[in-house]
Amino acid sequence: MIRSLERLAAAPLAVMLTVAAGLFVYGSTIPVHTDHELFRALRLNACDANGVVDGWYEQMAANETLRYPFMQSGVSLALAALTIFVIICLFSDDSRQRLVTPSRKWVYFALGIGVIGLSWVSQIFSLVKDLDRGIFPQCADTIIIPAQAITIFYLGLSVLCLVVGAALTFGFGRLPAALLAWRKDRLWVSVIVSLPFACIGGLIAFLGVAGAASSAFLGTPAAIVALYLTEATRSALLASASSAREVE
Repeated sequence: MIRSLERLAAAPLAVMLTVAAGLFVYGSTIPVHTDHELFRALRLNACDANGVVDGWYEQMAANETLRYPFMQSGVSLALAALTIFVIICLFSDDSRQRLVTPSRKWVYFALGIGVIGLSWVSQIFSLVKDLDRGIFPQCADTIIIPAQAITIFYLGLSVLCLVVGAALTFGFGRLPAALLAWRKDRLWVSVIVSLPFACIGGLIAFLGVAGAASSAFLGTPAAIVALYLTEATRSALLASASSAREVE
């Protein structure tokens, strides 16, 4: 049975999917390089005795078209629409037509691990995809080195997020809470709690938009879920079992 929130979201999500298809199809009509022969020449003469030829990366960038950014943006927009739809299906209170936080603390951790895991996959996928596209010169270091650095970073991020997340759960009120919770009875508490999460959300949104048109486009669902998780954490901290009716 389709719930009211899902019906309300159907039209805008359909528009997103239509635009996504348009971006992808339009991008597929654009050639990969402005000058394919120049690309081949640059690939063959990328290195000299000192390593990568000076200005090689700049010449390669100048020879690129918007084919991949358009196509990758289309896929990202489609992934974003589907992710939003899944969130609406899983975390909505149909009786009050609103989104809510997860009802169990363990769901926060499951979502967080999923976000970090998919983000890692998107970065590794990006390295492999760029290698296949000839973005790296033949004399450059193997992608194993940056892949290892990325893996170490995400392992460290996982530990940090698990520790911080566990500490934050001690401050949670009654779950599930309204996703846009705001304590009317304690305005300054709402402001102080919300400010750091607004900064975190802004950073996630910036990274998500920046990656949407890049070869790391598979990370778009992770960015959407991370935004939901950030807001859900803020709302859970503002929720209160003793004054739940004040949380709207």
